[in-house]
Amino acid sequence: MASKRELKKDIDYLTYEVVADCYTYMHMYPEKNRDEVMQIINDTIAVRNDLIERVNHPDAKDDKKRIKRILKQYVRNYSKKSIFHSKI
Repeated sequence: MASKRELKKDIDYLTYEVVADCYTYMHMYPEKNRDEVMQIINDTIAVRNDLIERVNHPDAKDDKKRIKRILKQYVRNYSKKSIFHSKI
């Protein structure tokens, strides 16, 4: 199992990448989909805050199977929200 510190660094790194890509897109195409891109940024930051909160205060500290299941669920949900290229 990864340490809390490593998980939080990974979450922050991935969040930064998504937000940076969004700002790059807005810079390259200023006339297109600004509201949608801003919504993606807001959703990404909300997911990041939720994940950091879950890492800091896990629901099931001693149940490793449940923790792995929860983390897999969050990864699936996060990846679904991160796929925004088809929207834009």
